[in-house]
Amino acid sequence: MVNPTRFTALLAFAIPLLVPNRAAAQIGAEAQGGKLTTWVAFGLDKELSAHWTSVTDIGFGRHSDPTGDLNPVKRQGLFVLTQDFIYQLAPHWRTAVSVGYWRRNSYLEEAPYEASQPNTYRNELRPFQKLYYDAKFGKVLFTNTLRADYRFYFTSDFGRWPTPFEFRAREMVNGKIPLDSQGRHWLILNDEILTAADDYSTATAEKTGHRWSPYKLTENRASVFYRRSFPEHKLDWDIGLMYQYWRETQQPAFNVSYNLMMDFIIK
Repeated sequence: MVNPTRFTALLAFAIPLLVPNRAAAQIGAEAQGGKLTTWVAFGLDKELSAHWTSVTDIGFGRHSDPTGDLNPVKRQGLFVLTQDFIYQLAPHWRTAVSVGYWRRNSYLEEAPYEASQPNTYRNELRPFQKLYYDAKFGKVLFTNTLRADYRFYFTSDFGRWPTPFEFRAREMVNGKIPLDSQGRHWLILNDEILTAADDYSTATAEKTGHRWSPYKLTENRASVFYRRSFPEHKLDWDIGLMYQYWRETQQPAFNVSYNLMMDFIIK
């Protein structure tokens, strides 16, 4: 008999192959924890041929404590490195195969919040895929992006993390609004919905009585960016704010974080 949770996850993986979308250019913040976070990223977009584009991103994040302190650079949060190879299928369609590495520091949920030993941080290797669709409504550039993540978690020394694998499906709607006729100033609006299910370790599965966590909504990310483009230097500079409504798959309650974001993209 097919495990219904596993079937739902596989169905969510199949949907991105059937529904239109396209990637947004700015490098949005990653989830970190804490009430107030900062995110700085650098990107290199390079056309390899008429159909292929390479996109390399590197990002750094810091954050405040989960409660109380709102210092957005108090604690080390994330280091992220990703590589996308994007293929132009048709004038409005693109697809991508991608891989990334995440290093996320671990902290306790209550004061003094210091990292638990020996796993002060978690390693993550993540292959993922995307399918993109573009459209233009008047002067507004619209992009719908569907993405499937395969998240493999490891301890600091690359041993097995208590939750060794997570499948996550996500959809993002993106709109770019020009603020001038030269294409130098832009307002960018994003909203992304994320759903996930965890494949438990043997010990966790025996404890819970389930091999998989419930497949559920885990996050919503709403962002606004201002972009300053410098065509003569082939450079985009983005600054923005994200409202993040999120939870871990094993938790019933949602948390709220605010992310201050900035990125630089060389094209």
